[in-house]
Amino acid sequence: MNKRTASCALLAIAAVGAAWVFLGEVTYTYDDGNQHHVFIKQHPTLQVLFVNPYASDFLGEEHDYAKKFDTSGRFLSSTPEFGEFLNYCKYRFGVMGDGIAAHDRCVALIQSNVASSAS
Repeated sequence: MNKRTASCALLAIAAVGAAWVFLGEVTYTYDDGNQHHVFIKQHPTLQVLFVNPYASDFLGEEHDYAKKFDTSGRFLSSTPEFGEFLNYCKYRFGVMGDGIAAHDRCVALIQSNVASSAS
């Protein structure tokens, strides 16, 4: 292998590594199939695949699904989905925190993104 080929290979490896650290993907599950959205992460991480539990239908049966929410429509903070949502918010929108305030900031950002993409 000559120097040029080695340099190109190293550059390709570096590009893939940078993409892995700074790009993420979230999958939205709908009745008629899945949609995949790639986004630039606000913080570097090795995690690439993210879940927005509010936009996915992976939570199970309706009776189990309803038990995961409080009276305000938020996931109960004791559920794994609440933590997954905050993790998604941290890397997708840069919202830091581990409580209801962080949750509500992220929901507001999601709603504003949906409104801006619809217009």
